[in-house]
Amino acid sequence: MAAPAWLRIIGGLAAAWTAIGVYSYLHHVGLAPGDMPRAVGMPPLVTAAYAIGVFGGVAGSLGLALARRWAVPLLWLSLAGLVIDWGWVFTVDKGGSVMLGATVLAVATGLAILASIAARRNWLR
Repeated sequence: MAAPAWLRIIGGLAAAWTAIGVYSYLHHVGLAPGDMPRAVGMPPLVTAAYAIGVFGGVAGSLGLALARRWAVPLLWLSLAGLVIDWGWVFTVDKGGSVMLGATVLAVATGLAILASIAARRNWLR
């Protein structure tokens, strides 16, 4: 069965949303033009989880837009990375916007669940 158009649209919108996360990550590690790194004090494991979360989110969202089955594990991996990252931000760093973190985690959870449902309904190839 072909994926519904709305699923592809959500995947495309999610790719744009997660691309903002990639920019934030690049800014965080000092790779965005003109930026100084802000990752000082963040453990390398958490920085790696952040990267997995945002880059996995972009790839998984593109996979969802293309109705590909490989989007499912990527979106769940992205969620795991984001849980580690935001968990550290809220518990150890005691920084970050609670509203932003909750939104990021809610969207990531929704995308992973949506991809899983789409796979079960055979909308993904």
